[in-house]
This record gives sequence, C-alpha cells and structure tokens, in this order.
Amino acid sequence: GVAVGEAFLRFSADFKEAYKDLPTSPFIANAYDAAAVIGLAAYAAKAKKLSLTTENIRNQLRDVAGPPGTFVGPGEFERAFKLLAEGAPINYEGASGPVDFDAHGDVLAPIEVWRFVKGKISTYRMEYVVEQE
Repeated sequence: GVAVGEAFLRFSADFKEAYKDLPTSPFIANAYDAAAVIGLAAYAAKAKKLSLTTENIRNQLRDVAGPPGTFVGPGEFERAFKLLAEGAPINYEGASGPVDFDAHGDVLAPIEVWRFVKGKISTYRMEYVVEQE
C-alpha cells in the first residue's frame, strides 16, 4: 500500500505531467523514494566535505530522511540541496509515505492485505508493519 497524502499526490501529478499517464507499477513510488534518499544522502555527504563512499552515503540516510528537519517532498530537490548546502537538516517525506529508518535500517511502511470479494479486489486491512525484537 501507499500512504496517500500530499507527497503522494504531488508525485502522481508530476508523473502524469511528465508521462501523460499515472504510474501503473505498484512500487514506483517506493523506487522513486529509494533513489531520492540515496541522492539526498550523497549530496549531504558532499556538503559535509566527505568523500562519496558507500559508507559516507549510508551514514547520511537518517539525516535526510527523518525528523527533525525541514519537510522536503518529491520534486523539491533544489530546495533540499540548498538547505543541505547551508548545513540545515531536512526530513524527506516520500511519495510512498514517511521514509524514516528504524534501528535496523528498515523503513516502516504501510501495507495492504487484499482479498477477492465477488470477483473484485478489495482492501481487507491496511496497517503499518511494526518491527519486532
């Protein structure tokens, strides 16, 4: 499932403007967010004068994709780059929902459990997967 909110609606509108149709892949928003967070983390590393190694990029992921920080959504990369260059923290809110990493590096994401009812797919339940120790 995808959290439908302001960020998802902005992503969908930008996608439709660019490609004349809405995305058909159920995980396109998640893939977009993954690429966005990696790019933002790389930019954050560079802004801190760190070399662009996988370790330095990894170490910036939580700094660009979780609270606290200025809310930045899909397509707002110029603004995000400006904030990072100024040393300001950002909080990327993705097209698929919040991209907040837990202690294990996982992102808490909404899921939908579907079922067939009278020949049609319906959402049976929507929940967030909660990490279990």
